[in-house]
Amino acid sequence: MKKSRKTSRQKSVKSDARKNSPQDAVKLDQSTAEPTAKAVVTTTDASPKPQKTYRMQLVAGRLDEVAAREIVGMWVSGGILSPEEADRRVKEVVIALKTESGAVVGVTTAYPVQVPKVGVCWFLRMFLLPEHRGFLGKNGLGLPSRMLGATMAFLAERSAAIPQNRPAGVVMVLENKKFQTPRWKKTFESNGWQYAGMAPNGCPALFRPFIYHIPEGAAGGENK
Repeated sequence: MKKSRKTSRQKSVKSDARKNSPQDAVKLDQSTAEPTAKAVVTTTDASPKPQKTYRMQLVAGRLDEVAAREIVGMWVSGGILSPEEADRRVKEVVIALKTESGAVVGVTTAYPVQVPKVGVCWFLRMFLLPEHRGFLGKNGLGLPSRMLGATMAFLAERSAAIPQNRPAGVVMVLENKKFQTPRWKKTFESNGWQYAGMAPNGCPALFRPFIYHIPEGAAGGENK
């Protein structure tokens, strides 16, 4: 029997196929016509799969009864929060993440706290239903990163508009053990986060300061 040999043309075609295989990606619709940002997520598997589509919706300052009921329902039905705590915390929601069907699958929340020797800071929390985590793999930019980025941008803009006693930055506690490894410590530090010791619950606390380019007292807006 003769052994088949791959021609240089066949090798070239195979190489091109590898270059054009689906890659980790999150695409955001930057259109200002809609109040939500569309995120299209593709998996790393080279086999054909339908894309997963999400929308990040800014809820802070525009929370209505329908959105509040959807967010509370996600927390309570998933056993994450009690109905009483969910009703209280929904007023702190900044970003809501929705699937293409409109179901809420994740949120970020933030509220002001007084930090010793630092001053007023935003305390940021994030929750994403487990089945919607990790679509992009360890080297991609996943949904948590997108949610964190959008929330930080909103808090920085809102803080800059406060004329007096602006928040010094954002505090976040890493309760997920996945993010407590040396690799993630390096990742957070490379993105401007500083380790600030341990929180009362025994988890690492992070702090990211705000840098203001407009002197305090010269900014417009109201301190709400």
